[in-house]
Amino acid sequence: MSHGNHLFDLVKKLQSQDSGGREDAAEELGQLFERVSLGEIELEQQDYESIVKEVLKLALNETDPEVKEALFFSLVSAANMVMGETINWDQLAAAVEGIEDANLLECAVTVLGFARKKEYGPIIRNYINHPDPDVSQAAKEALIELEGKKDKEA
Repeated sequence: MSHGNHLFDLVKKLQSQDSGGREDAAEELGQLFERVSLGEIELEQQDYESIVKEVLKLALNETDPEVKEALFFSLVSAANMVMGETINWDQLAAAVEGIEDANLLECAVTVLGFARKKEYGPIIRNYINHPDPDVSQAAKEALIELEGKKDKEA
């Protein structure tokens, strides 16, 4: 089985009602995204974008806290690669303000930084002085990612 097919199978598992299996699938998805980012697994851009788009939708709509957290962590792995810059993260950017859990907020801010889109800068800046130090640090690091992108474009 190709890794692309396995990723699609994991997404299908995430869409099922089996909460225990869904958390495992979300964690495995994050590990596979990490392997893609390291170049250990090749994945077609179109497949990657389709999978990440579905995982983002699932993450934003998930009600089980453990599965939701695992999905958000997998999105960080997915965004931490060159192909992550091609994903439209606007849906996540629009949802950030409503995220109350600090771990999820840290992940969301990190993803927006990895997206390296300057229009996310104002959203990220809102979290520089967040009371949770991990969220604040994630915002600072996300802005560094954005600045790095600006340097590349100059």
